[in-house]
Amino acid sequence: MEEVRSYAMFLGRRLKHWVEDIFLLSVIILNILDFFEILPGDFDFIKKILSWAVLGYLMYHVNLAKIIFGKDSHEDMQGMNLGLKPQDVNLLIIVSYFMMIFKNMVHYADTALTESAAGRMDLSPISKTVLEAFTQIPNIDHLTLVAGGCMLFIVSIVLALKYDIRAPSIMHIIHEEGDPSRSIKEMLLRFISIFLILISFYILVFNFFMEWLAFAVDAPLLVFGIVAYFFVIVRSHKSFHPESFIFKIGNFGEEFYEHFLTLFYTKSGLFLGMTGMLILHLLTDIGNFMLPYTLGFHDSLYFSGMEVASHRPIFFGNGAIFPEILDSAPGAGILVTSFIIYLVSIIGALALFIVPGYLWYKVYISRGINVPHLILGLFYASVLTLLLSRSFQINAINQEGLVGVDITTHHISTVLPGWLILIFAVVLALLVFVLSFNFRVKSILMFIAMVGTLIFVGTYVALFAISTSRNYLFILHKLLELGNGIGYLMFFFLAVFFIIVLIFYVGSFLLYLKEAFTEFKYIQ
Repeated sequence: MEEVRSYAMFLGRRLKHWVEDIFLLSVIILNILDFFEILPGDFDFIKKILSWAVLGYLMYHVNLAKIIFGKDSHEDMQGMNLGLKPQDVNLLIIVSYFMMIFKNMVHYADTALTESAAGRMDLSPISKTVLEAFTQIPNIDHLTLVAGGCMLFIVSIVLALKYDIRAPSIMHIIHEEGDPSRSIKEMLLRFISIFLILISFYILVFNFFMEWLAFAVDAPLLVFGIVAYFFVIVRSHKSFHPESFIFKIGNFGEEFYEHFLTLFYTKSGLFLGMTGMLILHLLTDIGNFMLPYTLGFHDSLYFSGMEVASHRPIFFGNGAIFPEILDSAPGAGILVTSFIIYLVSIIGALALFIVPGYLWYKVYISRGINVPHLILGLFYASVLTLLLSRSFQINAINQEGLVGVDITTHHISTVLPGWLILIFAVVLALLVFVLSFNFRVKSILMFIAMVGTLIFVGTYVALFAISTSRNYLFILHKLLELGNGIGYLMFFFLAVFFIIVLIFYVGSFLLYLKEAFTEFKYIQ
């Protein structure tokens, strides 16, 4: 009998393992097809639902109660007779978050139907019916946002009355460790702190990651994970294990998300996590813009509504810029020059997006900054080429329903001849390379490069804040015009969101400046 039970448990574990492998393999295949733009619209919708489910499941197991209160998952709430565990509280918070973010699914459904009507996305009649159901329910996005916000409000009251604080946790950074106070003033302060923390966590972490990993850069991130995994295999001469591959690749974005959340346990980690969220804005735009412009693959839903003429790929894809030059170029010299300028400009743009992440990573691991001479020269040359050619330009998104930074592509500027731009770039690269062998001169050159990068980050953050403010102010004005209870409740929650987002962008950028200049002291 015992052997039968053991064998049944073994089969149960194997079955669970097979189900997980099939699920993860499905996610991998769907994301690869999505990356190469051969995924049918119906499956794209399914993929996004699966991504939501995976991230929600991950959030549930991350244990928000421990991050916020320092509570282990098995502990009961202080003095509570309802039998609520921290995992139960996690579930209530996550349900609230999903209700509040449901507006994103409504926006996706509306965009998908628009793309289908324009012939840019294939949807079956069943999928159209499902998507239309999302968009035709009156004020569904308003109702779910208000319901989720009210639910979070009630959860905050219960936690303020019944949850004790332990270290390390976010609440311990703000309040003293210990049981809930019986002072009305202290309970009110705890409630305000908890409510603002939960709202901030939603708008700054949950909302961004759900948009990035489920809507914007899920496919490029997974393809990058595949390339990185095979690079490790080739470099370290390890053997290939299919089961390990499926698990690691299927959980590539989710593992990063889980590790990133561990930063929020301490005060220094909290500040590092917030600056990290700021830098992730730049890194995700590599997947949103730079990869599509370089490889020719792009998410039609993400670019839906944007001006096609200003969002054309460079070398490959529909409407690519370089093939036009190839057809009209009067000579091979201009053709080669244009190709090199675009290629070097792409390197310069990638450098401006990646270097801030490099600086953040150096702060994270507490190691000094060390840049090879050749890389430093290439950085100067590529950024100079990018600025002189003006092949890429950055602006704030000015479109209803979308916020963020918009990167557009253009023909090479005719202010300077292409050959002259390349001469300037080569001379600068050689000059920086030679001078950087002197440690003091190299330190000055690295400092100038860092300041230039920080100016770019500041410009990026300002444009993002402008786009966000424009969108929030437009929505808040519309809500006041409604003149009903739902409109006023939405106005309250969105006004809180708006204030938190502005504080985040300004505060995180100032913290990032401080961290960058502090870390620069430790040049190797």
